[in-house]
Amino acid sequence: MKKICFYCSSFQNGGVEKVTIQLCNELATKGFQVDLVIGKKNQSNMLDRLDAKVKLVSLGTSNKILSILMMALYLIRKTPDIVIADRYHSFVYAAYAKRLIAFKTEIVMTIHSQMSLSFGVEFKRTKKQEKKYSEFMTLGKYCVRVIAVSQGTAGDFLTVFPGFANKISVIYNPVAVDEIQSLAEQWQDNLSLLSGKKHVIISVGRLEAEKGYAILLRAFSEIENCHDSLLVICGEGRERKNLEKLAQQLGLQDNVYLPGFVANPYSYLAHADLFVLSSRSEAFGVVLVEALAVGIPVVSTDCPSYGPREILLNGEIGKLVPVDDVSALARAISESLNDHPGKELLINRAMNFSLQKSVDQYIKVLKLDQSP
Repeated sequence: MKKICFYCSSFQNGGVEKVTIQLCNELATKGFQVDLVIGKKNQSNMLDRLDAKVKLVSLGTSNKILSILMMALYLIRKTPDIVIADRYHSFVYAAYAKRLIAFKTEIVMTIHSQMSLSFGVEFKRTKKQEKKYSEFMTLGKYCVRVIAVSQGTAGDFLTVFPGFANKISVIYNPVAVDEIQSLAEQWQDNLSLLSGKKHVIISVGRLEAEKGYAILLRAFSEIENCHDSLLVICGEGRERKNLEKLAQQLGLQDNVYLPGFVANPYSYLAHADLFVLSSRSEAFGVVLVEALAVGIPVVSTDCPSYGPREILLNGEIGKLVPVDDVSALARAISESLNDHPGKELLINRAMNFSLQKSVDQYIKVLKLDQSP
């Protein structure tokens, strides 16, 4: 078996981090030696979920140069057979570290976003994009495999780097369906706020502009009975004050609940009537699958990277609406509250993204069960 290192140069309370911890835990349970290397310890609640069998290593810095040097020292001391970088920046730091010490460690890059937005397209790149593109073309030789979290993300990556066609694989992000369903049954005191409402509509994610929550608030204001209903957005971020101000402007300050980061959002999902993903970009959309696992109907924006479209089977099991279209989102919410697929169908779809299936694919694609 190979010694595995998952590397997160910046560890936050996001979906990528949640997926990384699930993969670490499951591989460790299967007997693999797994390290989780992070740039710098912060207040992330996600780390509490890390299995004791996984060794947590903090490099103590988020600075690029220091991260490269500390990662090089880690490679020398711990000699992992493979480093799985959670994002492009993590890959860059790991690749520079490998080049610095000429080490044999294999490096894998995971992509969770539209790379064409970061790198631009040929002949139309900004100076910043051109510099980034040149950097990857230099470091790309150190990448033995690219893991894309959706077919759309893979296709987008290949429009920028067609030479990687034989190095890219699609492995959907995992969801621990059984665990989610168990957590959904737990009671939390704040859930009493959801009772007595005509409808409870929920979303889960960081309060950042790319999540499109301002659009969701405006769409919520257009649905019938909005003043008798409740919109819940579980998450924290820089947009909190703007969203609170917008809720007041719309006269919905008593109908919008922002509880902040919630360690167990699944019990909230279980007490809601509809889940809405309003993001401007989602390479996959783990939270969509989590909502399906609870059996709650969903509505999603049709993000350019096609993650939600793939999950929802082109709209067969959940309505898809154009990004940033308030009226279309409001209509989809209203229609889905009254007519939606059955709970069993939604849960069965979620099972296609099980943690076990994802881990088995990682083992097969990266040959983790073979001797280095």
